[in-house]
Amino acid sequence: MVTTPIQDALDGIVVAEMRLKNAIADAREQGQSWAEIGTALGVTRQAAQQRWGEDVARALRMREAVRRDPGYLHRTSEERLALRKQWEAEGNPLVAEAGQ
Repeated sequence: MVTTPIQDALDGIVVAEMRLKNAIADAREQGQSWAEIGTALGVTRQAAQQRWGEDVARALRMREAVRRDPGYLHRTSEERLALRKQWEAEGNPLVAEAGQ
């Protein structure tokens, strides 16, 4: 397939969005507030949290799962579900809320 400048630009946007999401997740993991993140992004706390909160929460849960089990990403969806249920039963569920 031949790429075009438009496709190349679109690929760049996708990569930039992934980098931004990871940077925001890093900031949250390091204890930065949504207000601080919003300021860095030039938006309000609420706008930042609404735009990136769920994605960041998912990313943080995935990071935690991989920390607990380095092979997590190579497991089947059924195995992942069983692990999450096990962690929850042990009183140690994966928790990363969008509003945290």
